[in-house]
Amino acid sequence: LNNFLEDRVLERTAQLQSANEELQRKNKEIEEALFKGQKIERKRVASELHDNLGGTLMAIRWRVESLQAEGLNEVERHIYNDLYNMINRAYGEVRLLSHHLMPAVLEKEGLETALHELAVPINKTKRLHLSVQTDEVGRFLDTRQQMELYSIALEVVTNTLKHAQASHAQLCLRRVKGSIVLEISDNGVGTSAETVEQGMGMKNIRERAETLGGSLKVVSVPGKGTSVAVKIPASLSQAESAEGLDRTPAGS
Repeated sequence: LNNFLEDRVLERTAQLQSANEELQRKNKEIEEALFKGQKIERKRVASELHDNLGGTLMAIRWRVESLQAEGLNEVERHIYNDLYNMINRAYGEVRLLSHHLMPAVLEKEGLETALHELAVPINKTKRLHLSVQTDEVGRFLDTRQQMELYSIALEVVTNTLKHAQASHAQLCLRRVKGSIVLEISDNGVGTSAETVEQGMGMKNIRERAETLGGSLKVVSVPGKGTSVAVKIPASLSQAESAEGLDRTPAGS
C-alpha cells in the first residue's frame, strides 16, 4: 500500500510539474505577444503624431507666417510672436516625441546608444542641456527591459522639459551588482516628492518599473531640483553567468 501511495504521489507530482511548466510557457507566450503588440502600437502612434498632428501644426505655422506682421501694433505683434513661438515649440515637441516613441537605434544598437541619441535633439533646442552617462548594461537586459527603461527615460525627460524649468539635467544608467539603475536629475525649481509622484506621468513610470519587478524613488526639493531613480533586477543572457552580475563596475 505504501509503495502504491508513493507511486501515486510521484505520478501526481510529475503531472503538477508538467502543468506548471506548461502554464509558465503560456504566460511567456502571452507576455511576448503583448510586447509585440505594444511595439506595433508605438510605431502606429509615432506615425500618427508625425504625419497627422505634425502636419497640422506645420500648416498652422505657415498660415501664421502668411499674416502681415508689419502692420500690427505693439500689443498685436507681441501676441503674434508668442503664438508663433508656441506653434514652433509644439511642432518641435511632436517631432521629438514621434521620433523617440519607437527609435530605430534602440532596436539596432541597444539602450546605451539610444539614450545618448535621445540627448542630441534636446540639446539642440538649447532649452535644456542633457548629459548622459551609461555603463555597458545591454547584455544584462532583455529587449522588453530595454524598451521600458527607454520609455521611462523619455517620460522623465519630457516632464523635465515641461515643468522643471531646468537648465541642466543628467541621465545615468549604471549596473550595481545584480541591479540596473536609471537615474535622471535636474537643477530645476523642484517641489515636494509627494507632489511629483501624484502626477499621471510619474504613476505611469512607477507602473512600468513595477512590471519589471523594480522600484521607483523620487527626491525633489523646492529650489534645488528633482531626482528620479528606477531600479530593476538585471537579466542574464545565455552567454553570461551569475558571477558577472556580482562584479561591481569600476567607478560605480
